Amino acid sequence: MSKSAFKLQGQLLAFVIKEGYKVKYLRIAVGDRELWIKLPKKVRTSLDPRLTPGCYLKIKGTQKQEKTGELKLVAKSVKLSQPSAPEPSTATEKPPKTPARILVCGKSACRKRGGMQVCQVLENKLRDRGLEDQVQIKTTGCLKACKQGPNLIVMPDKKRYQRVQAPEVPAIVAEHFANQDPVTPSRKEIAAATTEAVERLVKVSV
Repeated sequence: MSKSAFKLQGQLLAFVIKEGYKVKYLRIAVGDRELWIKLPKKVRTSLDPRLTPGCYLKIKGTQKQEKTGELKLVAKSVKLSQPSAPEPSTATEKPPKTPARILVCGKSACRKRGGMQVCQVLENKLRDRGLEDQVQIKTTGCLKACKQGPNLIVMPDKKRYQRVQAPEVPAIVAEHFANQDPVTPSRKEIAAATTEAVERLVKVSV
């Protein structure tokens, strides 16, 4: 399939970092689907420094259907936009049904502040509530708030959390995914999860 042009407006979910520092892709939410858009060097070096996850972008570029059926999107221009009614996307990919997601910064600054422990408690808590198949946990590139780490974003609510500690995880999960799990945890369950998380942190720090 030959290349064709596309344009879209969507919300930036995360940067995909390769080789430790290069922003290779932008993860963009357009309606109920998620697109990965490749950034050539020329576009990457001219990115607006104000770009942060959650902002809205207008993107123009080229698209090509690979033999595998995957749609390859390459940006030619990326501009900040207002969160008004989005322009219809001309990218032809069929919209996949995306589950709820928790995006956790995977960079070293957040890991050193307890990011890995936060991920582990998230996995355990989602499994305890039977949500492991409904809610995805994904590590991302830098979320541009290293000193406030660990950082995470809960989608589709678009709620950002900073300085997250493991004992706070049960409350975050309960706040955003209560409708997906009608069973409300008891105080005893919350206390047990908190105690376990604290013990994990103590073992790591020793």
